Amino acid sequence: MGGIGTLINVLGVLLGGGAGIFMRRGISQSLRSQLIRVQGLSVVILGLSGVLSRLGSSEGDVLMMLITMVLGTLLGAYMGIEEAIEGFGERLEARYGGGEEGFVQGFLIASMTMCIGAMGIIGAFEDALFGNISILLAKTVLDSFTAFILANYYGRGVLFSALPLGLWQGSFTLLAGFLAPFLTDSVLHNTSIVGNVMIFAIGLNLLLDSKLSVANMLPALFLAAMAGFL
Repeated sequence: MGGIGTLINVLGVLLGGGAGIFMRRGISQSLRSQLIRVQGLSVVILGLSGVLSRLGSSEGDVLMMLITMVLGTLLGAYMGIEEAIEGFGERLEARYGGGEEGFVQGFLIASMTMCIGAMGIIGAFEDALFGNISILLAKTVLDSFTAFILANYYGRGVLFSALPLGLWQGSFTLLAGFLAPFLTDSVLHNTSIVGNVMIFAIGLNLLLDSKLSVANMLPALFLAAMAGFL
């Protein structure tokens, strides 16, 4: 049944995040801070390796990356994407957060980490079109561990990242038959480069406590996909 891979992915995030929250009392604040920096370093390496493995293999990759990232970020800032997501997180916090510090930041970082990247998109298509959930099972392992580390540091907000994750991957599952003809090698190549740049940015936010507005970069993914048809 199409969608089972995304359902498993969502459950993995909830279980991993729940385990991270459960173990908060057994891990000191100092150790939690070290773990989140190690997680950030891992995400930086993951994003950087993804970019370098593809960048330059097609003519115009660097120019495509620069143009789509700049225009996409400008468009995202104009649309107020990050502010909208933070606003949604604040509404969740008001209802479910119980005044927990880091709720919104945990929700935002976890949502971006779980949703950005070609693995979820390709996995959703494989699930819907061929019943192959192996890619999403691998993603579930990664996301569950990530949710554990993030939830241990930020708290309950991380659990709610399961909602945008389910909606994002579920949408690609539902629309797989319509979108599949448009997922050319060039489209996947471009979105993979830009997506990995955004993953790298998430890692920098975790590692260096920087303030890169990754959510505002989201339109760059769609611009990169459109550039694949040129």
